[in-house]
Amino acid sequence: MLVRRRRELRCLPVLCVIVTAMIVQPAQVTAQSFQAEVIVLTNAHRRNIMGAGCPNLLYSPALTIAAERHASDMARRNYVSHTSPSGASPWRRISWTGYRPSRAAENIAAGHATPDEVVRRWLESPGHRKNILDCNLREIGIGFAQNPQTAFGNFWVQDFGTRR
Repeated sequence: MLVRRRRELRCLPVLCVIVTAMIVQPAQVTAQSFQAEVIVLTNAHRRNIMGAGCPNLLYSPALTIAAERHASDMARRNYVSHTSPSGASPWRRISWTGYRPSRAAENIAAGHATPDEVVRRWLESPGHRKNILDCNLREIGIGFAQNPQTAFGNFWVQDFGTRR
């Protein structure tokens, strides 16, 4: 919760008084908080769903850069695809960050309002679920971008990898 103080000068006919008021505003949801929550939820499902027992995915700055760039590109250009309009694949975007995977995967989604909703939807999709529960994938990066002027509004990317 963000708290700001506002000072006002209020004058009565004979007297001026300084009034300090507290203005309470809800904390702003940030892309970083959404990204962190997606990682927590994804790891919880990897450990618990049908005895998958996968280890937690580790946060990867390089995979996060690849995921953020793709989410931002989809939001800016209003499309939803693993391949960008310029032809860049998930593997190309990941390699551009310097990450050298022996194995990689990507989940994308659009329109979902919360981390819980997007992870739930990914788990309902056989291909996305397979990526989440693949115990051979060791690292994760999350991208989230918004563009309210598109039909989807929110764009999500999960990039997974295992280094060579």
